[in-house]
Amino acid sequence: REMKHAFCAIFIFQTRSRAVKKIIEQCEVDAKKCVGREKEIPFFQGEACRVCACEMRDIERYDYEVCKNRIEEILNSTFLDHKVVVAEGESGMLIFVIEYKGSEENAAWFQRRLEKVVSIAKIFQNIRLRIGAGKVVKSAEWGRVGKKQAIRNLSDIYTDNSPVNVKENYTEYIQYWKDENDVESYMRRLYVALRSGMEENKKLCAEEFEEYLKQETRPIEQCRSDTHAIILYLVRKVKSKEKMEKILVPEKALDAVYRSKSKAALAEVMRETCEAISTILEEEQKEGSSLSRKVNSIIERDYRGKISLKDIGKELFVNSSYLSRVYKKETGYTVTDAINSYRIEKAKEILETGEYRVCEVGEMVGIEDPAYFTHVFLKYEGKSPSDFMNR
Repeated sequence: REMKHAFCAIFIFQTRSRAVKKIIEQCEVDAKKCVGREKEIPFFQGEACRVCACEMRDIERYDYEVCKNRIEEILNSTFLDHKVVVAEGESGMLIFVIEYKGSEENAAWFQRRLEKVVSIAKIFQNIRLRIGAGKVVKSAEWGRVGKKQAIRNLSDIYTDNSPVNVKENYTEYIQYWKDENDVESYMRRLYVALRSGMEENKKLCAEEFEEYLKQETRPIEQCRSDTHAIILYLVRKVKSKEKMEKILVPEKALDAVYRSKSKAALAEVMRETCEAISTILEEEQKEGSSLSRKVNSIIERDYRGKISLKDIGKELFVNSSYLSRVYKKETGYTVTDAINSYRIEKAKEILETGEYRVCEVGEMVGIEDPAYFTHVFLKYEGKSPSDFMNR
């Protein structure tokens, strides 16, 4: 058991190490792409502005340029009397800058305008957006200060009930991992909930994950790493290699984790992955139940002759250790117990007729050795075959 716990700890540590490494590599790539970008953008100098980071959720469905152009049109129509510049665009995210005209355009006013943008995009263009916006900055600082704030506010959006986040006061990130025991405990509880199929348990786990994401002091890099580890843990519980690979194919769970620009996007990935795994676990349980019924049918058919776990496994083309594990999980009994129990039930029916001797009854139910038959009968009935017949 200690070795198992040690293995789990090593697995999670290695998973997170790989996750952090991948995040760092992606950040370095993004940083290289952004070198000199600020100088290349035509901009209004000497004015105040707000910078916004926009996550486009339907980038796979539409062409990127189509999404970008449609969003730009919506921004211009919503901010009619303002200058709007789409500054950057890549990897499903747009950075755009909007002119600031006066104190009446406070955070609440700006949030309402952005919520209108999100609503129009969804209703008329069928494009779903999440937008984070920072405080008012000088236009010369849009890339150094404004962009950083906008991306952080986007990353802190943890639910699609509030797809816009305009925040001007910031708390420092606390760079720490969620407690290891909490993560491991959550993984196990989530797996049990998915396997049970009980909607209430799954809902509680989803709410707990949302509470985890909504902590403002928890950076999205940490959330990505923890989400990555949780999904890998769940996938390892899937028995079918083919179904496991289906969940992890490119552009699915793990890639989607690292493409997420907001915590809400991570929640969406987790929700979709949990739904897929829940369906697979349900299918596996049905397959297990079907397997148990087949085993019982073979026992009922062949109990009079020589029959063993290995024989049944060969007939069903199933590994005997896997068969034993599934049958015990489904019925609570081992296959050997099931065979002996069925034989004894049949022996009781024959003994009650009083027409056969004990040794003959043993042979009739597949146990040729009279001493062993007595031993097995005593084990399952608490009395010998002779005592049972004399009853």
